[in-house]
Amino acid sequence: MQDNPVNVVTHSYGALVFAEMQRIATERGWTCFVDTDVVMTAPAGFKDNEQYLPFLRRFLQQSGIEKNSSKAFPDQDKVIEKASHESLLANLGRSALEVREVMNKCVDLKTIHELGSRSITVLGFAEDALYGHQELADELQKYIGTEAVYDIPVSYANPYSLDETEAGVLYGKDDSTHGDDTHNPRRVMMAVSQILHR
Repeated sequence: MQDNPVNVVTHSYGALVFAEMQRIATERGWTCFVDTDVVMTAPAGFKDNEQYLPFLRRFLQQSGIEKNSSKAFPDQDKVIEKASHESLLANLGRSALEVREVMNKCVDLKTIHELGSRSITVLGFAEDALYGHQELADELQKYIGTEAVYDIPVSYANPYSLDETEAGVLYGKDDSTHGDDTHNPRRVMMAVSQILHR
């Protein structure tokens, strides 16, 4: 895999993980992330100057939204919710470290592009309270548009209807939430497939 190019799809905290993977691969002379397409779904670490209280408020709000979101399969016993809480509490030190990294680290699309990514698409979810689509779109304005500072082939999709395009931004509507990769994986992967095969 070290020298075989692979397209990359990340979700949430995975955006920060990929940025670190790409940095390490570059240091080691690997070309697996060179000339590849990257799709980041609801990426964490995407907001400059993140603050704890607003983040916590959005996290709690998102937890409430997830309970009432549509799901592709029944989960009457709340297995997914319980597993998520157990994972969060199983290693509080790790969870605290992840929160700190989300607060202090920011995904730099300019660097990701300079290290070899051919294109970058941020896929926002319509009802994501944790990383709302409007916040993501606002952050992306420094990369796209008529007065973009950086020459990066980046676009923003929200979330599944990719037929309307304006100034590099792809618009759509759905009841998707931050956990849609878990609750409705088929429609997420259909959107990702559309992006990668444009």
